[in-house]
Amino acid sequence: MKPAPFIRHAPKTLDEALRLLAIYAPQDGRVLAGGQSLVPIMAFRLAKPAHLVDINDVAGLSEVMTDGKVLSIGACVRHAAFHKPVVDNPLGKLLSEVARHIAHYPIRMRGTFCGSLAHADPASEWCLVAATLEATLVARNTHGERLIAAADFFEGIMATALKEDELLVEARLPLLARDAKFGFNEFNRRAGDFAMAAALATYRLQGGKIVEARVGIGGAEARPRRIALGPDDVIWYTDFARGYLGRLDPATGKVTEWPSPSGPKSQPYGIVFTKGALWYNESAAKPNTIVRFDPKTEKFQSWAIPGGGDIVRNMAVNRDGNPVMANSLVNAVGVVTVK
Repeated sequence: MKPAPFIRHAPKTLDEALRLLAIYAPQDGRVLAGGQSLVPIMAFRLAKPAHLVDINDVAGLSEVMTDGKVLSIGACVRHAAFHKPVVDNPLGKLLSEVARHIAHYPIRMRGTFCGSLAHADPASEWCLVAATLEATLVARNTHGERLIAAADFFEGIMATALKEDELLVEARLPLLARDAKFGFNEFNRRAGDFAMAAALATYRLQGGKIVEARVGIGGAEARPRRIALGPDDVIWYTDFARGYLGRLDPATGKVTEWPSPSGPKSQPYGIVFTKGALWYNESAAKPNTIVRFDPKTEKFQSWAIPGGGDIVRNMAVNRDGNPVMANSLVNAVGVVTVK
């Protein structure tokens, strides 16, 4: 299919781009930067914008700069800019490591960092980075500029705090401590596919103990988020390959694990904590099974969810504090009511 007819506007300055957005955004106008998300959905006519404001020729939007404390990434900086470290700091290496997981090379040559944030796909690697590192996002329109914390920017699946006439002109990431370490991993069916779940962690070591830990998750919920950790908090995880539920105490580095009820082939996936218990899916040995673990008694309970097939994506918590599962094979959503 081909996109529906549209008018392309090609401003040369930021002020001109903002004036065009003020006029055409209320008429279903869209911003075009890399176009790696927008153009495909236009081709399928899932989106039919009447106007595109193409910002690729706007001066000053393709720069990556640092003031020694913050890394500033302009609206038209491509994913490929991060193939090599852009700054002499652990953040530069972190961004390079994450970048290689994004789709495929041709897409990385066109897609943009800020465009990924504005699109707000829960599986986006850059959205996870922004949320975990607590980035500051700079939005601008003809009325002025707003600074938005990443925690407030992502509102849900492909939903952000941007106003319809605002342009995300810059993302600001704090530089990491010189001795900071990091780890990133994601799970997908094939290389280059969207991540079904992803995790990012940064930390420092002092006297053999983890300090200043940041842990973020993406793809597993409606939006990426940093997991808040206090001095008494622990990190829970599921080991998909080995079939374990685990707990990490960042203060001591101690790891405790429990085998999932269906054993090594259970392939536990997704995890939420609500009403004093942990919930996750078993996706292999007993497909379509939800498991509850009580940390106080260390006991498991499991239930088969009607519908058949493999729960392969997303665990979340609804407003009532009940776990919600999305089953993509049967196009169904299940909710467990916890009394």
